Amino acid sequence: MANRNKKLRIGLALGGGGARGLAHVGVLKVMEQANIIPDVVVGTSMGSIIGALYCHYRNAQVTAEKVIQQLKSPKMADLGLGKFQQEKSKELIKRNLQKTLEHLSRIYMLTSVLTKDHIIAEEKVKTLLSLLLPKGNIEDLALPFGAVAADLLQGKPHLFREGSIQQATQASAAIPGVFPPVEFKNMQLVDGAIVSLVPVQETFGMGANFVIAIDVSPFISTTKLYRTGIEIWLRADQITGKTLRDQYLKETQAVISVDNMTYEWYAFDAAQEIIAAGEQAAEQALPVIQKALRARQPWWKRWFSLSK
Repeated sequence: MANRNKKLRIGLALGGGGARGLAHVGVLKVMEQANIIPDVVVGTSMGSIIGALYCHYRNAQVTAEKVIQQLKSPKMADLGLGKFQQEKSKELIKRNLQKTLEHLSRIYMLTSVLTKDHIIAEEKVKTLLSLLLPKGNIEDLALPFGAVAADLLQGKPHLFREGSIQQATQASAAIPGVFPPVEFKNMQLVDGAIVSLVPVQETFGMGANFVIAIDVSPFISTTKLYRTGIEIWLRADQITGKTLRDQYLKETQAVISVDNMTYEWYAFDAAQEIIAAGEQAAEQALPVIQKALRARQPWWKRWFSLSK
């Protein structure tokens, strides 16, 4: 627990979740409107991309506009995330054809993952990040910022606190098997979510003593029975991640859980809805966060705020 007598330093820990991480934009909007301004921001995976943008512009609305602009760009379409989106039923496509196409799509994905270390080429990822993010270094951002990646060789998290913004976020968001690992200083780095889904410890480590964690991971259903080996393996991995995440979240002063949405990690076409879900979750959590922040203020400030 942080020392109450120390100067308040608010940290935002932005969790990973692919497209679900767009909810961070909505959360940042609400925090900004409530005049809750972070002193440090740390992100994992998509959280690192949104966090870097916010630390550059220091404006949630501008961050939202930049994200939406790039999501609509031809470069985003060229990234090929549509490969993961199963086609929905259409009147012009018969049901049996639909199932055949979905089956072939799964075979293509499995073959790609088993024969090479990625599905989407590194050049495409770099091009998109270069259009979205500033070209400078982390230490030049307007707010202290960190990006968490995972080192496959040592099996440990790596926190970028300096160096290229684009390289750090590329490593932090390198989903294993989908995007290629990033080789950096004798490390092979991939998506930080596998070691630190919501980077709470890293945020404390960067000097925050009041951490607001934003968790955008999906709600784990308990109603489905798992029939195949791959389904069971994925479920086991999901449970491991949830257990680790829940343990870290207990260490924070406040948690915003954006669990009011059912979008997959690749559902970037639902950006507006996901951002709105983030706003809604932040608004619901805001009274508790404000109460906790007031409790950290000196007694005379608390008395003055009550006497207004």
